[in-house]
Amino acid sequence: MGLKSKIKGTLRPGRYVEVMAGRAVLVTGGTSGIGRATVELLVRCGAEVAFAGRSGNRALAEMEAELGATAHGIEYDAGRQPVGDLLARAAGVLEGLPDYPFANAGVYADGEGVWDADSVERVLRVNLAATIKLVNAFVGWLVTEGRRGAIVATGSNRGFMPDAVPYGVAREHYKDGICANVMAPGMTASNINGVDPAGDLAKGFATIGEGRVIRPEEIAEVVLFLLSSRSLCINGAVVPCDLGDSLR
Repeated sequence: MGLKSKIKGTLRPGRYVEVMAGRAVLVTGGTSGIGRATVELLVRCGAEVAFAGRSGNRALAEMEAELGATAHGIEYDAGRQPVGDLLARAAGVLEGLPDYPFANAGVYADGEGVWDADSVERVLRVNLAATIKLVNAFVGWLVTEGRRGAIVATGSNRGFMPDAVPYGVAREHYKDGICANVMAPGMTASNINGVDPAGDLAKGFATIGEGRVIRPEEIAEVVLFLLSSRSLCINGAVVPCDLGDSLR
């Protein structure tokens, strides 16, 4: 049996029919790649699926015809249209909001090493902002209605790699003498957190780290270290500055 046959053999829906049959699912980025494969498998498992994509009404209609009456196409651009429009249309074709969304819409940035600013802005709108809005909408819906459900979002293993556009530059440009790191602060005394640096740093935060918030000057020293030549051996790292709050 060749590799292709082995891969096809893993796509047997039988074991999932009993748990997915009759359930309503929304899939964004559902007209190609991972999204389309997921839509096809969900339909085979007996789910009713609203799938959204930018492919145009004709392509959506062709996909509907191929998959049958339980597949409903919605033309939607996650980077340009409000999530409310998508939810309203999904609720219309599914006779109510589904309890099972798959936030899969995503785009790549153009460029090699140095990116086009407009492309990166679109990546942030589609891959980050639109996903957050969709997930928040469904969390609010499920909690308010007291319903159970499952939410899945597509990320990328590139998020673990410091060498891929637009997730990181550390590995790609270390050869050019450039280090890239992330400083991850915990609760810091600042206006954005409503904590006066000159006030009581322990008040209201007794369960965090040493039982106090962090002074901004402490964070600044870490930033200075990461910017200096004293940290040349650190590259592509996320440095927690949170008094150990992340160790839980």
